[in-house]
Amino acid sequence: MRFLLHLSMLCLFGGTAAAQNSPVPRDPALLEKIIGQGVPRELLTELVAFEAANLDREFLQSEYVCLGQEWSNPKPCAEKRRLGRDRTVRLHPHAAAVIIDYSLPSDEKRFYLIHWDTGEVEKFFATHGSGSGTGRFATRFSNRKDSRQTSLGFYLAEGVYKGTYGKTLRMSGLEPANSRAYHRDIVLHGAWYASEAFLSRRNPRTGEAFGRLGLSWGCPALSLAVAGRVIDSLKNGALIYHAHPGLIETARRQRGEARGPDETPLPPRRPVDLPGDPQIPSIESSLPSSSSALTSE
Repeated sequence: MRFLLHLSMLCLFGGTAAAQNSPVPRDPALLEKIIGQGVPRELLTELVAFEAANLDREFLQSEYVCLGQEWSNPKPCAEKRRLGRDRTVRLHPHAAAVIIDYSLPSDEKRFYLIHWDTGEVEKFFATHGSGSGTGRFATRFSNRKDSRQTSLGFYLAEGVYKGTYGKTLRMSGLEPANSRAYHRDIVLHGAWYASEAFLSRRNPRTGEAFGRLGLSWGCPALSLAVAGRVIDSLKNGALIYHAHPGLIETARRQRGEARGPDETPLPPRRPVDLPGDPQIPSIESSLPSSSSALTSE
């Protein structure tokens, strides 16, 4: 059963936050300040162009609500409790935005949190999906459910719920390349395996340091130390751009499917659960979040 529910994202913005939102187009001097802090010019240009072209536009979303749960509650539920629906969201100016440059490895700070009012940029480590690559780089991207791959494209930050790792941010995909984000439960959350300390953690298979972050099931996860604060700055309307300069156009042409050269052409190996790590169900949607601490080589 599907039905159409039109909602304006305007009702989600608090009055104070709305008053502080920066108008578009953006000040060139502000953009140069942002670029000067390491944000790639090409990706920032694409972000600003998308915002300017789509301000106040409605985007149709394919989503679900959970039986036995308030429909305004964005927390995921098991497949058998899901009722499909269509909804429209609207893009409004917001005080912050994010670019994640997935052409960079996970042992570099590739998550750029941009504060439009000051032009300040904060940089963080961020994970990619286990299906996108089990090494430092994400080389495969997909919009398919159960692919456990990262999806490229623009997302709209929406509501917040308490998930497995605490405060968790729902995201809606705004392009054909990431249109199934809601059904895949692609969300922004914190995780212990997304911290800088994980880089030097010993892989129990090899005895060597991992040299990369842990792997999610497609979600961009941040360190638990910063995730809550970052989520609060993005919720209810920020743009989040999952970018890859070499593959984003391919993903758009092929409805999310894009692949670059494999980093390490090795056969897949069974994931290793580190001590204390919960057992991982085989169906990604059975979890409150679509991420888990996979640590395969």
